[in-house]
Amino acid sequence: MSDLMLFAVLRMPSALWTDEPIDRNQRHARYIEAADRIERQNDEIERLRAALVAALPVVQNERVRLAYNCEHAGAPSVIEGYRFLIATLDAVIAQADAALGADR
Repeated sequence: MSDLMLFAVLRMPSALWTDEPIDRNQRHARYIEAADRIERQNDEIERLRAALVAALPVVQNERVRLAYNCEHAGAPSVIEGYRFLIATLDAVIAQADAALGADR
């Protein structure tokens, strides 16, 4: 069922419900569909959260490596490039930390 139809059924005012068996069965089927979808989405969120947790140390290690290289680079343009990459990784790390919150 399309999202539009699913949301319409889930948000239908109870005053519009009938007590007919077909109406009850159709509503029940939509409730089950919505519950199944929520479970699938929760599983996907957990999978993505685990991937983010696993990737974050790699990003943090890369940030340390870039900082070291920046300190030992000679040319100003190279140093500026490293600083840009470090700032980008800092933003990625901050967003990941905010997304993970207390779950880490």
